[in-house]
Amino acid sequence: MGSIVGIAVVNSVCPEDWVEYQDTCLLFSKDAQSWDAAEGHCRLFGKAYLAAVETAEKMKFIENILRVLHLHWLGARDFIIEGSWRWLKTGFGLTYFNWGPNEPDDINGSQNCLKVLAFNETIAWGDASCRDRHYYICEQA
Repeated sequence: MGSIVGIAVVNSVCPEDWVEYQDTCLLFSKDAQSWDAAEGHCRLFGKAYLAAVETAEKMKFIENILRVLHLHWLGARDFIIEGSWRWLKTGFGLTYFNWGPNEPDDINGSQNCLKVLAFNETIAWGDASCRDRHYYICEQA
């Protein structure tokens, strides 16, 4: 008697190596860059930019992937006005926050870029020097 094997075909609107999330695509980089270099690399993909995390649901999706990866840049910074964090994608201030313990801390007055990393068992946000080299998450609609 033969066996039946089920095959599911998934049609993704995302390019190869990108991960689909709702109506966007996310790329988790395989190289570490400064925040500005990471943003420039995302722009090479056309309409892509460093990822904006505007909801808890999207953060949970990213958390599940980052549990096996390293810390990554996200697309917000407070470069113009200290403490006024804005998404590069829209220019709007953050309305959803996922800061880690004692973050943002702006050590030495030079931490103006947003990263996501593990605080013990929790994946959360922290600020970092934009010159630091980290992996990054690109996003495109």
